[in-house]
Amino acid sequence: MWNTYRATRERNTAQPWLLRFFDQIRFYPVSEGELLRMRAELPHGKLALQIEDDVFRFREYRAFLCDNASTIADFKRMQSSAFVAERERWAAAGQDVVTAASVESSERVLGGSDLPPGTIAITSPVAGNLWKMLVEPGDHVQSGTTVAIVEAMKTEITVNARVSGRVHELRAEPGASVTQGQTLVVLENQ
Repeated sequence: MWNTYRATRERNTAQPWLLRFFDQIRFYPVSEGELLRMRAELPHGKLALQIEDDVFRFREYRAFLCDNASTIADFKRMQSSAFVAERERWAAAGQDVVTAASVESSERVLGGSDLPPGTIAITSPVAGNLWKMLVEPGDHVQSGTTVAIVEAMKTEITVNARVSGRVHELRAEPGASVTQGQTLVVLENQ
């Protein structure tokens, strides 16, 4: 649904996403092999999507909801039960709590949270995984330069320098989990 670098037949080059407001999606079963093939082909424009233009009619939508109310309710109960069970598994594994202390401890491990005089922190805008670091200590960057890429929910989020300067220190490594606001790069402001 998201394609940062390529335009395909189905995508407008001005936007990297496929879906628009009121788009309807139909799911259908595919084998594991088919899914892997589709995922590999889509970013390269090799997978033709079946897209049909239609008109959204609210009256028909409301009638659909009424006609299918019991199966929708059954599904929502099953979905809610599965969500509760997943949360319980997270709690049992100790994965249900994120605290400021965990950010502080990761900051200590990666070089401390205090910034040297004359430097600024470039921080992660979201919680996710640091996918790629694009700078090294000593590199000079301009304001707006992409210094890192964080992956969150299968979306690449660029992290840009807010000012020009020299990279003083990196405080995270590719593959590491990062939290929102965590320092990734320390930049000497020039």
